Amino acid sequence: MVDYLIHMTFLALLIVLAFLVIEIKDLLRALAIFIIMSSVLSVIFYILSAPFIAVFQLAIYAGAIAVLFLATLHTTKGRVLSEKLNLTIGLLLVGMLLVMVLVFSVNLIDAFRVVTPPQGYPLEEAPFFLWTYRGFDIIVQGFLLLATVTAVTAILRKKEGVGVIEEAVEESVKNE
Repeated sequence: MVDYLIHMTFLALLIVLAFLVIEIKDLLRALAIFIIMSSVLSVIFYILSAPFIAVFQLAIYAGAIAVLFLATLHTTKGRVLSEKLNLTIGLLLVGMLLVMVLVFSVNLIDAFRVVTPPQGYPLEEAPFFLWTYRGFDIIVQGFLLLATVTAVTAILRKKEGVGVIEEAVEESVKNE
């Protein structure tokens, strides 16, 4: 029962953070919440005994994608971030990384244990196995895909975002 409440709490937090990422007007704040949302999703994967997916989620989305968004935001907006803001973002990322390393290092040895599948495992039984033992993971991935499609659709509908992209393209054409 406690596990169920923990799962539902993290999923509710994930949904609230995803909604905030879409609705917040300030793109820098939306990016910070996106990083937190990706970290929460990473914790959800870790709780579901999927440490490798959790590490990839943290490294790719909370790390690489967030840095790409920050670089794009910096390039298209044409404004320089203040040193105080850079320091704050840096300390936040380093702190999150430190917490995640400490959390994941607790069971890291178990995560690297290799389990060999039995010889001749029939592929027809894979859907049964997934829905029986990893059904919750599949549902979470489905909601994640739905949230991503909704977010991309909402972002592409904003006239403000299209104008910023058009201005950046016009400026680059003028510079050439």
